Amino acid sequence: WHRASVSGARLGVAEATALASAVLRAANFDVILIETVGAGQSDIRIADMSDIVVLALQPGSGDSVQAIKAGVMEIPDIVALTKSDLPGVDMFRSELRLALSIDPDNAPRLVEVSAPNRTGVDELWTAVVSCREALGVAAIEARRQGGLEREAVAAAATRAGARAQHAMDQNPVIQAALAQLHAGTLD
Repeated sequence: WHRASVSGARLGVAEATALASAVLRAANFDVILIETVGAGQSDIRIADMSDIVVLALQPGSGDSVQAIKAGVMEIPDIVALTKSDLPGVDMFRSELRLALSIDPDNAPRLVEVSAPNRTGVDELWTAVVSCREALGVAAIEARRQGGLEREAVAAAATRAGARAQHAMDQNPVIQAALAQLHAGTLD
């Protein structure tokens, strides 16, 4: 087991996370857990670099509404209802099933976890293993390959944008052209 933490992310996943994951895979780690600060509409990249995505939500936090608004419900294979020992869990579970269209027989599977009660961790791991087996090696490899390609394109675009910004900030020819554009003497 290895837990990698890569800082510097403005959104849910730092750019270096995919690279760190690739290094850990190359080092033959069987299980790599990637914990994000959360994912939103513009940053669901975690699905591109993970075999299985577990979305953790807790009752009383407004997580279900936030998850729906953020557009992340397309990505989890499993939804972990954490802190399932808290009051209001029954309503929260119903809310999740209804709002997120969680069918007990289909993905994403809902697993309840409670640390104080020491329940659900084994069930969560069983769900991860089961989900991985159901997907199969070919589907997981296709998911990884598509993710690697999207990450490579995103990284190249980010670097190209940074180079363009640097050129705009530093190149006197571009600075002069921008000044003319701003003055209205160049279109």
